[in-house]
Amino acid sequence: MSTSVTATSEVLRQHAKLSLAHGDIGKAERLLIETLQNAPNDHEALALMAELRLRSGGVTDAFHHYVRAVNAAPEVHLYKERFLDLAGRGVDVVHSDALEAAVVACLKTPDLAGAVESWASLLMANPQFRSIVGSANRDPLSLDGELLLRPLFLEGLKSNVVCDPSFEAFVTQIRFQLLNRFSNEGRFPRAEYFRLASALSHYAFFTDFILEETEYERIPIDELALQIERGKPYNADAIALFACYRPLYSLSSAQDIFETFRNAENLSEVVRAQIGDGLSLYQAAAAIPTLAPVVNETSRNVREQYEAFPYPRWRMLSKRHVVENWRAEEFSQKLEAPLSDRPATILIAGCGTGRDAAIHAVRFPMASITAVDVSRASLAYASLKANELGLENLTFVHGDILDLGRMYQSFDHICCTGVLHHMEDPVAGWRVLCDLLKPGGLTRIGLYSRAGRQAVAAAQDAACRANYPPTRDGLLRFRRDCPRICDAETMLRLSRLQDYYHLNMYRDLVFPAREHRFDLNQIGDMLRALGLRFEGFYVSAEVLTKYRSLFRDDRHATNLETWRQFESLYPDTFASMYIFWCRKPQT
Repeated sequence: MSTSVTATSEVLRQHAKLSLAHGDIGKAERLLIETLQNAPNDHEALALMAELRLRSGGVTDAFHHYVRAVNAAPEVHLYKERFLDLAGRGVDVVHSDALEAAVVACLKTPDLAGAVESWASLLMANPQFRSIVGSANRDPLSLDGELLLRPLFLEGLKSNVVCDPSFEAFVTQIRFQLLNRFSNEGRFPRAEYFRLASALSHYAFFTDFILEETEYERIPIDELALQIERGKPYNADAIALFACYRPLYSLSSAQDIFETFRNAENLSEVVRAQIGDGLSLYQAAAAIPTLAPVVNETSRNVREQYEAFPYPRWRMLSKRHVVENWRAEEFSQKLEAPLSDRPATILIAGCGTGRDAAIHAVRFPMASITAVDVSRASLAYASLKANELGLENLTFVHGDILDLGRMYQSFDHICCTGVLHHMEDPVAGWRVLCDLLKPGGLTRIGLYSRAGRQAVAAAQDAACRANYPPTRDGLLRFRRDCPRICDAETMLRLSRLQDYYHLNMYRDLVFPAREHRFDLNQIGDMLRALGLRFEGFYVSAEVLTKYRSLFRDDRHATNLETWRQFESLYPDTFASMYIFWCRKPQT
């Protein structure tokens, strides 16, 4: 672009900004159109035009302008955030090279990669790719290997898990064909296959290697492990392929492999994920203080479950998205906003691997947040993630909810989602939390719904009747046998859950150490017994709108009886769990 064109574009763009500032939308639009005619890749003008279109409700047009802005200036983080935000508003995804390039730019941005929800949609919008996925029993590398080597597919595999049985079968078949192509000399016939294996290893690792492994594959993979264990010089192709089937940290030479490849361009990401993070977890775990020894038998069983299967394993968190999404959530903003402008005290009781704790730390930067969990392995993961995000208002403590009174603290807000229903006596655990809550304090609670969890209960009963053990092998055998044991409707409902596609989550889903399920009558009884006031459910805007259209008299959406009627009409409303707020009276 010539200097004169650039200068002209700059002048036009500045005039457009002034027009916007003065509220002259029409003039601003004309100036921006002229700017883009003069300089089609002026990223600032493209972003301004996108926001202008958005003001008048043109979401799709705004989206396409941000596609162009991202491609014109992929280094500008804000453009990629806005692009992803608009992609999440139901924009029809139509494949194009420009859209693919914009998605790849986001996938290569660490704190955004996991938020690229449009990745799978964009893949399937490509007719060539759709036909390959639909032929999962055939060799994908022979059908169109070049498509699988494009950055869109490789980068997406590193940070996204697609919750779809056909896609899982597809990537399983890719892994199988990579093994077939691995020669006796320990090499891939094409250098590009190494990149594919490396990307696929991230996918396999993030699912805790839930992909089906046949007996035909097991033998050569065992032999491959022996080959790697023989030592230096290590074969990068062999390590990348092995990492698609088993975790590298399971090798006795894992430490040496990590030191060899930690800074190597070809394997550094793989060894850091599969070995380096594990080493860091051990170090982080040792630094976390313990409140008291865990003595309750159920609590110990739950601890052992999450020590073996830390749950959930999350990767990234966009701080800006957390804040914006919170502001957009009606009840979150209404109920929790008072916590954001003062140094409040917040307890995350049963924080697991720390994602909810991290979200609270970002939402409420002035707050002092204490996160407690019974699993030291989960806390170590949470601690590392908090350090990555630079969250300094977050403290981790190892201990049982039943022992939290030993902290001799009180809190303005307590969050406990997905925890109480795993305790021996959920009400006893909840009462401990009530004692820690300040008068007028707010609690967010999450409990499993009996109606929403019917398919899960059926699968749990089937696993129990057939005596499948809660070991890795037992989980994988039951998952393989489940379509034969359970009815089609149960399988359909399970396959729609994210937990079905990650082994650590699948363990929690079907083989929990302890689980209670509730209905809204029971929740109402517990709230009355504990002296708490129900403040509302944490549900999507769509659910809330549908509820209010049926029960117009319940303006604040706090009537548990009408919510019970709503759930009877829409039993999947709380398929994940009931998540709701309740408040402790001032006196």
